[in-house]
Amino acid sequence: AQYDGKEWHSGYVAVAPSATFWARSPNEIYLVGTRGSATLFDGKTFTKISTGLTNPPLSDVWGDEDAVYAVGYGSSPDEGTETAFLSGNRSNWTINTKYDWTKLNPNDRNLIGAMGSVYRMSKNSKSWLLSGWGNWRLFSVESLSPFKATKFFDLPNDFAAFRIRGSADNDLYISSQLNGVFY
Repeated sequence: AQYDGKEWHSGYVAVAPSATFWARSPNEIYLVGTRGSATLFDGKTFTKISTGLTNPPLSDVWGDEDAVYAVGYGSSPDEGTETAFLSGNRSNWTINTKYDWTKLNPNDRNLIGAMGSVYRMSKNSKSWLLSGWGNWRLFSVESLSPFKATKFFDLPNDFAAFRIRGSADNDLYISSQLNGVFY
């Protein structure tokens, strides 16, 4: 269903219960979810976006004035064990990097493991990536093509990171799956 400010209108789009979304405006809302799926709501209709993925599930989406970014990772036989970082616009998305995160060396402390959340305040700010491998780490994305990210911070081992958000590059918040916030 969709609420237009006055009344509810019925409608349906196949979006997983674990889907997440980001809105640039009421006429440009992106939803991501299972099997690498992405959908655009233009204020009236839902349109599937081709991501080039069939897995992993996409766990987060965010954008700025020019682009949309999405990340996700699989952690089960149904989801696979790949992780991916995508960027794009209303209809064209590019896989910037994709790999099997379980086949990486867990002793590499600069390793980008399973990518769980992405955030960028504006086109003039940094892109931030939250990634897990045993413990969660915060990375600054330096380049999309070729994809390059630099480790910025190791989160405490007992912190089960979930989302990164903020109001500026020097004002970031990371929420936990266990109801905590790290800033």
